[in-house]
Amino acid sequence: MDKIYAIIPSYDPDIAIMEAFIVELRRTFDNIIIVNDGSNSKYDAFFEAFKRDGIVVLNHKVNQGKGRAMKSAFNYLLDHHPDFEACVSADCDGQHAVKDIKNVGLLARKNPNNLILGVRDFDHGNVPAKSRFGNKMTRGVFKIFIGLDITDTQTGLRGFSKKMCEVFLGVIGERYEFESNMLIECKNMDITIQETTIDTIY
Repeated sequence: MDKIYAIIPSYDPDIAIMEAFIVELRRTFDNIIIVNDGSNSKYDAFFEAFKRDGIVVLNHKVNQGKGRAMKSAFNYLLDHHPDFEACVSADCDGQHAVKDIKNVGLLARKNPNNLILGVRDFDHGNVPAKSRFGNKMTRGVFKIFIGLDITDTQTGLRGFSKKMCEVFLGVIGERYEFESNMLIECKNMDITIQETTIDTIY
């Protein structure tokens, strides 16, 4: 996976889950960026261990939100690895299978003018009713008021080419609203949103 980076925003994570996830992720990805988004100081040694293992760890002194964490990673890549081809944002809690993260990254590299979304199957039996209802509501809002028919508006698994990173760095939003604003910007800029189905893990 040369020149494709995995971006993992993290705030006060479950240490055991994240550690197992990163171990598995490293079997596929050579390049990983963890953003410690102002986690409690008790996590300092946890993140330092990743740095000693050669993983890039970006630190926010205080919690700034997922949007800012993603922007920090985009900015780091553009500044320090300008030859990168694509990156993938994934949650740190093991909700995304590594094979799906890889697929989203490959699709982003192959389709540099698109935003790639890894979308969950909300008809799957293990999806909590609350999550199913929430997705149905936000999907309806996006379709009616914005004109976008998106299967999974809240997915944290997203793939970006270098070009898309440059575009989305300018999108407003520092916390979770950044992910929604990103979709709206696709509508405004006529950027294709490309979906690919992923495993549904809870």
